[in-house]
Amino acid sequence: MELLGLRFRAVLLLINKLYPAPSGSKAHPTTPALEELKRQVLPYLQLTRITKRLHDKPRGYAGDFLTIQWMYANKPGGRCALGHALDRCSMDEPAALAVRNRRALLQREIEECLRRNPGRKVRVTSLACGPASEVFDVLAQPALADRLELTLVDMDEGALAYVRARLAREFPHRAASVTLVRRNLVHVCAGRATLDLPPQDLMYSIGLIDYFSDRTVTRLMAWIRGALAPRGACLLGNFHTSNPSRGYMDALLDWRLVHRDEADMARIAQAAGYAAVPTYSYEPAGVNMFVSLPANVESESESEAALASTVHMYTAAAPAVAEAEAAAISSVIDVYTGSAAAAPLEPKTAAASSTSSFYTA
Repeated sequence: MELLGLRFRAVLLLINKLYPAPSGSKAHPTTPALEELKRQVLPYLQLTRITKRLHDKPRGYAGDFLTIQWMYANKPGGRCALGHALDRCSMDEPAALAVRNRRALLQREIEECLRRNPGRKVRVTSLACGPASEVFDVLAQPALADRLELTLVDMDEGALAYVRARLAREFPHRAASVTLVRRNLVHVCAGRATLDLPPQDLMYSIGLIDYFSDRTVTRLMAWIRGALAPRGACLLGNFHTSNPSRGYMDALLDWRLVHRDEADMARIAQAAGYAAVPTYSYEPAGVNMFVSLPANVESESESEAALASTVHMYTAAAPAVAEAEAAAISSVIDVYTGSAAAAPLEPKTAAASSTSSFYTA
């Protein structure tokens, strides 16, 4: 197994060197050599469980709720001993380690938010919540869970159904304090849909903005800013440009993300209207970067005004911008505009269409 892991790693290092991911918005240019590499390697990856799902994207995108939950559980599988071993190798890659690591980081962030706001209820919203495993980690601590009012938002009804079922099974007495909302966040931040929230103490998202263009992330962050309480904060995760698994993800798994660094996020935050300088944290593998920003407002009335201003910005006040955004939204990934919500919880076959349109938003 150790020898297989070393050889697997050597192949991935070679792929990363030969086929570095050019951009989150473009597939790597097809070459005869790359096609031959896929022809020889992909049949072996099809023997795995988690890696196969990352490649096949049965819900239309790589990081769906079940894939992420399997990665959190860190239990590789496969159709045979070789498939299981290869899945183990893939799950030991830095990108997969980063996904597992971020769960504990998010749990700490929620706990820290509770400590910053003693003696009262604390409102926390997870955007594109997926399996929301970090939320269940906090709910398992009664003293903390008693003070939480949670809103979990996802476009994928399958993700919400998964969370709803687990909540009913493990924490039925907490159901009243957890609100599940199905919403397309691209539509929300463009003013095409509404998501009414009371002022939030913490709004966070992982595994979302690295699928989006800078323009869409800017609008999402502006909307978040308007939804925060006066002393609230947002926390957004993004794969860092230094991700050593980037070429493997792009060239073999067709898992293309918009990798960003600190300067990228500082520029986007400024464009979204945040006055504070972002602070950055990283999970232990250093692959996932987390950007934290406090709200700019001093009072709840100012927070409500900021939210109204943000929505107005992308609708009546700027019809040309709204029209352009509407055109861009039409090219966003199918799963994020509705098709995945109608997909069965566990489809038997991979999605037939490519997700490349996602990266043109």
